[in-house]
Amino acid sequence: MVNMVVKRNTLNFFLIIFFFFISFLFFFIAQKYHFQISLLIFLLPFFLLFIFFYPEIGLNFILNEPLLYFILPILPIAEGFRRASFTIFIFFLLLIAFIYRIVKNPKVINHFISQLKKPLFILLAIIGLSLFISVSRLPLAFSEYGYVKFFSFLLLAFLPSLALLFFSNEEKRLERFIFAFAFFTFFFFVYANFLIMKEGIENFLEKEAIPYRLGFSLSCVVFGRWAGIGVLLAFLLFITTPNKLVKVIAFLFLPVLLYLLLLSATRGAILALAITLFIFLFLRLKNFKEKIALILLFIFLFFIFYSLIPSIIRERLTYFEDESALNRLEFIGLAFQNFFSSPLLGKGLGTFPYYNYHALYPHNIFAEFACETGFLGLIPFLLFIFFAFKEMFKRLKVKEITSLFPAFLFLYLFVSSQFSFDIGNNFLLFFAGIFLSLKGEKNEK
Repeated sequence: MVNMVVKRNTLNFFLIIFFFFISFLFFFIAQKYHFQISLLIFLLPFFLLFIFFYPEIGLNFILNEPLLYFILPILPIAEGFRRASFTIFIFFLLLIAFIYRIVKNPKVINHFISQLKKPLFILLAIIGLSLFISVSRLPLAFSEYGYVKFFSFLLLAFLPSLALLFFSNEEKRLERFIFAFAFFTFFFFVYANFLIMKEGIENFLEKEAIPYRLGFSLSCVVFGRWAGIGVLLAFLLFITTPNKLVKVIAFLFLPVLLYLLLLSATRGAILALAITLFIFLFLRLKNFKEKIALILLFIFLFFIFYSLIPSIIRERLTYFEDESALNRLEFIGLAFQNFFSSPLLGKGLGTFPYYNYHALYPHNIFAEFACETGFLGLIPFLLFIFFAFKEMFKRLKVKEITSLFPAFLFLYLFVSSQFSFDIGNNFLLFFAGIFLSLKGEKNEK
């Protein structure tokens, strides 16, 4: 008993030394950058301790782009390396916290090993094959864009998915992760709504048009994607949480987030949201008449929204013969032409711009995998999607938020990936697929 106390005290001592070392390191960095990060000297130790003991919240600092909107600009790192450096730093901290938990309770490692399922190995295979194909396609592959795409895929898809397994055996931590994910997302959109209202009032006073397709530094497409995720989170919290205050807050956020989604005029995100909610409700209804009523309700709501939104956004959402829509069909066709010319290995990551000067990627994740990785990369991707869909339909029929959240997120991002973002920027799709493969406490029971 005495030996156990001594070991634990020794471990805590080294833990304190480690945090002091990190704080001391940032002190020297502060000397170089002066007042720009001087406040971080005082906040950093608390930040590190908080993430260390609440890794489920720390994971949000890798995944949640609305949260990173506030953090990345203040980091004293070159702009092109900020997110990669911060991601590695947070993952390293989550890994140390996981090792600390193993030392305290060796049984944790057994559950971690049991959670290493096929989707994670398939994701690792996709990353490895993408690297192999791109190296074999040098010098065209792995241009600056291809290099960024690969490391975005590796850092933002694989590392967070692996970190999720560090605490996947605890249902409370998974719930806390989801609530933190929702909190940070809602906080950003409260801030965004305030800025949009302020900008709108200023423009109104100057007799100018209200701003259209705002996205801040996230870009309007990323802004729209996260507004759609926000709507899904508010809906999930409303239907799953017994707490009445949370229900009221979630209900109040729904119209605000829908308004911001429409303001982004992101067609892919709006369509993905509608399909996700429709499939969820359709699967929940068992009566045929109720399903017909649901279809009629969605058609009715479409015409209501169509009549209420401003004409400039209405035209953007319903006019599919514009240059953007037609070009995307052309991009997808060109991607498959490249695939047929090199079906086994594809052309390599980041090579699409060599064949089309108007876009970096085909705006369709299947066409992109086919074009740049050939059958060798496309087949494991199709397997990943198959396993995720198989689990998703099971999860959509349960009531727990830890099951519904990854199912909603995966379906929403899967539909969205048919229209927007490249492989690297679709990292949340792969994270949601890994989340679906988890077997938590309630599932095991």
